[in-house]
This record gives sequence, structure tokens and C-alpha cells, in this order.
Amino acid sequence: KKERRNAYLDFLSVPADSPRRERKGVYSSVEFGTAPQKIKVLFLDTRWDRDWHFIPSMAAIYPFSTLPLGSVIACVTRWITAGLNLPSVVPVRNHHQQQQQHVLSEEQWNWLEHELKASDAQINVVVSSIQV
Repeated sequence: KKERRNAYLDFLSVPADSPRRERKGVYSSVEFGTAPQKIKVLFLDTRWDRDWHFIPSMAAIYPFSTLPLGSVIACVTRWITAGLNLPSVVPVRNHHQQQQQHVLSEEQWNWLEHELKASDAQINVVVSSIQV
């Protein structure tokens, strides 16, 4: 994970001494404009600390990973699984474990809370890879 994070930050030309390079994930924020027309955009990293989930990724499983349409197959399997609501039909974890699952780490939650409380922007936009 760290190698992929560093490659991503290198691509974005993030300085080597940036605190972003020490974080677990690539979450960050950026501000546009000045008061009273200031916008703050917060980018979450919903993959770094995400718990295991039921919907499979067929693109990572052989022989699908070698197929030219492996990503399409993965998309279709996730769509079918979600459409049939299989996670609730096929219980793979008990109720207590399901309640303990998370997407953001405690560190990222603390960062998000601090960024929102300390923000002087008129609009705060939270960007996530998960549809809500």
C-alpha cells in the first residue's frame, strides 16, 4: 500500500517532506478562493482502511484476471451481487461483526473532523469514491 501511495503522491508532485506522505492513505483537502467566496474540498480515502466486504472482485481472481474483459466481468458480478442484495441473503458474518466494519480509519475520521471544524470556507465539499 505504501508503495502505491508514494507513487500516487510522486505523480501529483507532493513534496517529500509533506505530512501527506506519513498518513495511512491519500486523503487531503484543498481550498479555492477567499472569504466570503471560499470553498474547501476534502478528498477521502475510502480504500486504505476499508474492511473486507462481501461483494467479490472477480477481476482479481484467475482466470478472470487474464481476460481482456476482466474489468467488465468484475463490474457485472458486483452489479448482480448488489442487485440481488446477496450480502443480506448470504450471511457471511454475524451481526456484531457487521456493526464493527468501517471504511475510514480513526486517524482519518479525526482529520476530517478537524478539517471541518477549523474550516473558514463558506462551502465544504466532501469527495468520496462511495456513492451516498
